[in-house]
Amino acid sequence: MEPALLAICKKNLPDRSVSAGGELTLPARMAPTSTDGPALPQRIRLLRLTQVMEVTGLKRTKIYALQAQGDFPMRVQITPSCVGWIEHEVQDWIAKRVGERPACRQEP
Repeated sequence: MEPALLAICKKNLPDRSVSAGGELTLPARMAPTSTDGPALPQRIRLLRLTQVMEVTGLKRTKIYALQAQGDFPMRVQITPSCVGWIEHEVQDWIAKRVGERPACRQEP
């Protein structure tokens, strides 16, 4: 690696990002996940069905029905027999629903 580029990397990256031999190493949270895809958030948390039911107040049947209509975040296949939902997508869905509600009327 060129000395000028190495100096820039040392300046802009967290400590220990450049090894003693001058090789650039990215921490796992900064490593690219794909050459042509968007960067993923630093932390992705998956919610299981019971957790989704708890935070939304919906039952299993309604969650799957909304999902089939395209009105609820799609589940992620974790293993052949296990699914989960991305927490921030579920939270965004809740926030959208809250934002769509009519404003409360206050009696004078």
